[in-house]
Amino acid sequence: MVAVYDGIVYSINSCGPSYGNHVVLMHMIKGEGGSTVFYTMYCHMKDKPSVTKGQTVKQGQVLGIQGSTGNSSGDHCHLEFSYKPGMYKNSLDSMVYLYQEKVLKDAGILKPALSTSN
Repeated sequence: MVAVYDGIVYSINSCGPSYGNHVVLMHMIKGEGGSTVFYTMYCHMKDKPSVTKGQTVKQGQVLGIQGSTGNSSGDHCHLEFSYKPGMYKNSLDSMVYLYQEKVLKDAGILKPALSTSN
């Protein structure tokens, strides 16, 4: 499982046993209208995540291996987007967000705040 954006490791295995081995990343995207903070959570990893709390991660960096820990019936990639750290109740529609972010990024309007290429 890899980071979908540059970010900072917000927490590890903090959302209860149902998610198994998991990591929450905090991301900041800078746009013309200001910055947007959001979180991504990667769940059910085979082993403990390979990153540590507070660590800066780059887009595409390996966070851990896909697995089936916690409340899961088989290996899968469980990815959540949210506007607050935590569980599903704060979830965002990741497909809409990824599409909008890609269009704006391709147009040069959005740039990852932690990127060294800014």
